[in-house]
Order: sequence, then C-alpha cells, then structure tokens
Amino acid sequence: MKLSKVQWTLVFVGMFLAFTGIYGKTVGWDNNDFITFFYTGTSLVWIAFLDSKKSKKCWIKRRKNEQTKTL
Repeated sequence: MKLSKVQWTLVFVGMFLAFTGIYGKTVGWDNNDFITFFYTGTSLVWIAFLDSKKSKKCWIKRRKNEQTKTL
C-alpha cells in the first residue's frame, strides 16, 4: 500500500502523540492527561490507513438503484 504525504503525516503525528501518552503514563501524569494524548494518537494512526476510494460494491448498488428508478 502506497501512502500519500498527508497519510504519512497522520501516521507520524499519531505515533508521536501515542508515545507521548505512554511516556506520560510511565512518568505518572494524571489519567485525564495521558489518555487524551494516547487515544488521539492511536486514532490518527488508524485514520491514516482508511481507504478513501469508493468501493466497487457501493458503486454497483448505486447503479442498480438508478436503473430501477428510471424504469
């Protein structure tokens, strides 16, 4: 899978935030402080790998719906 520059940026920022959250946990930050960094970081890493292209199945389903409406 080839990632774009935006996706690589999301991966690196997400990893930085996740590691900041792990560091905060080991240093002894309050739960509300490190959990915010950790979950935001892991979410950004996950978002970077989402498929942004429309799937073929949705296109076929949409095409069938258009054909039935015209009949």
